[in-house]
Amino acid sequence: MSEENKIDQGKVEQFRKKLKFIDEDNIDHWFTHHPPRNSSEIEAYERIREAAKQFAKVILYHTPSCPDQTVAIRRVREAVMIANGSIACEGR
Repeated sequence: MSEENKIDQGKVEQFRKKLKFIDEDNIDHWFTHHPPRNSSEIEAYERIREAAKQFAKVILYHTPSCPDQTVAIRRVREAVMIANGSIACEGR
């Protein structure tokens, strides 16, 4: 194999690690408590929760009380949890 066509095994391993998103290290990280590190994170959590609360109220007041309404509000709650998790886990 010519020098320019050689595969850098270190780069290959880095690429493989990127493809394998779920591993034991990530599970340990995701299931560990991550308190806010600074005031900007606290503000981000509060803004996300407040916006979600307002959206949940729009759903509550403008849709019929039915299983779909329940699911819609539950999904808003899930979105808050996932968004806050992305902050806590630093996008990991």
